[in-house]
Amino acid sequence: MSKKHKSHASHSPRQTLPRRALVTLQDAVWLAEKKDFDSAREKLEMLNRQFPHQPDVLYALLDVLYAQQDNAAYLVVCEELVGFEPDNPDLLLNLAGSYAGNVYPVSALTTFRQFAAKYPQHERAPDVRRSIAELEELLPTALRDTGLSEPHAEQAAMLHERSLALLAVGELKRARRVVDELLALKPEFIPALNNSSNLFFAEGDF
Repeated sequence: MSKKHKSHASHSPRQTLPRRALVTLQDAVWLAEKKDFDSAREKLEMLNRQFPHQPDVLYALLDVLYAQQDNAAYLVVCEELVGFEPDNPDLLLNLAGSYAGNVYPVSALTTFRQFAAKYPQHERAPDVRRSIAELEELLPTALRDTGLSEPHAEQAAMLHERSLALLAVGELKRARRVVDELLALKPEFIPALNNSSNLFFAEGDF
């Protein structure tokens, strides 16, 4: 998880939610400000189930997850927000740091590279370039330890890391799609075959 997480507590909600949901969102932000993170998270996760893909809800949830140091859940929410705001350097850097903190080195390297290419003059760019150099040095070992080789080793490793991230937070349907994509690319990749079997069991399809 990035140590430079930028709080969004003062972020003004956009009028994309019904009034009752906006009231619940404001209650959750108030609870978070009072450090009642468990109650705030309960309300925000309920909102996220009822009204998925709402950036205002996701930003508030991201702040709570950071406060709780829930690295796995923070990563998945950060991924979704980057999809909404691909030109937000703070989010992209948070995502790269979260990949690194969750020990997903290939995803971290790819995201740091994206940041360096997109924001070469950013104040954090020198730190990012150092991180890239360190991860590139580790990449051959990371791929070998995972059991992946060319062709498409880095792409497969990213899919594998993404499937693990989704499984870690119980996102079984999304994990199934990623695992299936990985097996289409690497049909004999043992960890993906194992994850596929575990998903069949969890889904009751066995």
